[in-house]
Amino acid sequence: MEIDFTPTNVKKINAIAPGLNAIKGDVFNLEFEDNYFGAYCSWGVVEHYEEGPQPIIKEAYRVLKTDGYLLVSVPFFNPVRSKMHSGMTSTGNGEFYQYAFDEREFSVILGKE
Repeated sequence: MEIDFTPTNVKKINAIAPGLNAIKGDVFNLEFEDNYFGAYCSWGVVEHYEEGPQPIIKEAYRVLKTDGYLLVSVPFFNPVRSKMHSGMTSTGNGEFYQYAFDEREFSVILGKE
């Protein structure tokens, strides 16, 4: 199942891969019961919200089964990159674009430290 907040994307996804069953949804408030999914994958989503990834991660944990898997991909500041940038990046006109994290920061967000 694929969840996207854009109806146009949902329509395109279902046209290309109907078996994927894309639906419109809100990652902050998913319309699924607690402990519903065995796995939750988020590729390049949680870093793009100015309030940070914590509310989305909290919602992901809510819909995950106790022994479920959470797979999250976010920009990573390796030692070289971290010297060149802060943890937050913006668009060319100064608007917020995304966060990037080091391993420890994201471990804290995931509640693993």
